[in-house]
Amino acid sequence: LEKADIPVFFFFFDLTIINNSSNLYTLSPLPSTEIEASIDYASKILKSKNFAILILNSKYGEVMFASIQKSLKDRNLNLVRYVAYPTNTARIMPYVRRILPRNELLKYEAINRRLANKEEIFDAKRKQITRAPEPKLDFDTLIIADFGSRVSVLASHLPSLGISLDSVNVI
Repeated sequence: LEKADIPVFFFFFDLTIINNSSNLYTLSPLPSTEIEASIDYASKILKSKNFAILILNSKYGEVMFASIQKSLKDRNLNLVRYVAYPTNTARIMPYVRRILPRNELLKYEAINRRLANKEEIFDAKRKQITRAPEPKLDFDTLIIADFGSRVSVLASHLPSLGISLDSVNVI
């Protein structure tokens, strides 16, 4: 199509395609526009101040991360954690776990080792096996910068870390 000089419009954003062609145009919002709107909403409406990011390790992720950094800096907001994961991984949980603060991750791993060894963890008041306590997070908003169904997969792992969607905003 490029040799025929036919303009092509598409609903996808990929800088490598756009930058390497003179006749390709995206009709999708730019990542910076999406990020600005999301962080504006989080800071003004949700009153978020501290952010963690789960982001795809790709050209798209790099563009998103640069936009996130700029948007946070412009609003004097804090980036407390940044976790990038490979595009082709089937094992996403090791990356999702890294959003926990270091001391909370160590607690989580210790409890999981005890559970894996079939050690019982009891709540003395309820006299039953309990889940790990909700971790103390140093962020109030988690940005998941990825596409479609993988966002749902990433978010579905949060409760297994003890992270309640009532205690953290996910955008």
